[in-house]
Amino acid sequence: VSWYWYIFLGFVDVQGNYL
Repeated sequence: VSWYWYIFLGFVDVQGNYL
């Protein structure tokens, strides 16, 4: 797992959407 993956999921989490 890469560090940017956590950031991406965090960004999506803020929007309230998971892909």
